[in-house]
Amino acid sequence: MRFRMTQAADFSNVLEMMPPSYRYSPEILKNIPKLWTNLLRDGSLLTVVFEDTASGEMLGMGVSAFLNDDFVDEQLANPTPYVNKRIHEMLMAGNSPILSANEIGEANGNSGVNLMPMHFFTPPPDFSNPETLKVLAAAKDLFRIMHAGFNIKRILYEVVDINLMRAMQAAGLTLLSDYADADPGFGLEKVPEEIRPYLLYASHEDLPMGSDIALMFIKSPVHFHFTPAEQKILLCAMLRENDEEIASDLHIAPDTVRKHWKSIFQRVQDSNPTFFEDGSESKANEGTRGRGKRRQLLRYLQLHMEELRPHKNGR
Repeated sequence: MRFRMTQAADFSNVLEMMPPSYRYSPEILKNIPKLWTNLLRDGSLLTVVFEDTASGEMLGMGVSAFLNDDFVDEQLANPTPYVNKRIHEMLMAGNSPILSANEIGEANGNSGVNLMPMHFFTPPPDFSNPETLKVLAAAKDLFRIMHAGFNIKRILYEVVDINLMRAMQAAGLTLLSDYADADPGFGLEKVPEEIRPYLLYASHEDLPMGSDIALMFIKSPVHFHFTPAEQKILLCAMLRENDEEIASDLHIAPDTVRKHWKSIFQRVQDSNPTFFEDGSESKANEGTRGRGKRRQLLRYLQLHMEELRPHKNGR
């Protein structure tokens, strides 16, 4: 199993995994690949794919975005079911509540961002298959890689699966609403509880100390100030991609990837001259030293994902 950055072509493939319980109209489903492609191109979407290493078969995809304060405040004051449907209707009407890349950088460097995990796709799970547990374990790691290190102010997450709702509660989110008082026009009284919508929420004040989600709210200063291009290289490497895969996913030449690694190492060295001085590697082999530097830096970034997130003015 491997992780990789999502490509626009993946959005069409994932539609077959879309649960009907989200109540997307045929028009929304038709437009989702185009809408998500535009968001991906504009840097507004967090999305990663995991797939079978041997066959290349897609095993799942995570899709998240950051929402403006007005939308989140409104939803918290008056919880309305099928939030994802509403967001897509607003996107199609040209009134997007999703932050642009520059807005994400500005908010992330100031008061913080509102995170909305929109979808986590997998084929229907077969719990009699041992591979299912591997997928679920990978999903947990994938969630952390996608979201840790942002200056997260609030999390809003609507799920339409009671088991996923309980899993998110165990991780530290609070059930804000089961929409028991929703307008009868939504017809929720006829929906089995297994596939009802549930609205989950978290903020700094709500999270239990030591929960999985609480770790994502830890704010740490940024030291290295990698460029956006360097951040992309490092994030791909965090997904365990090699240089050839990074070049393919980012549509750049392998030589460009190597030049970025050189500038990344130099930036770290300039910021912290003793960072790579562990005395454990032979200086006779530059290739070996480079691989060692990469491993050391990636180990550091596992605990300091803020180095890979945008800040003021898109940095």
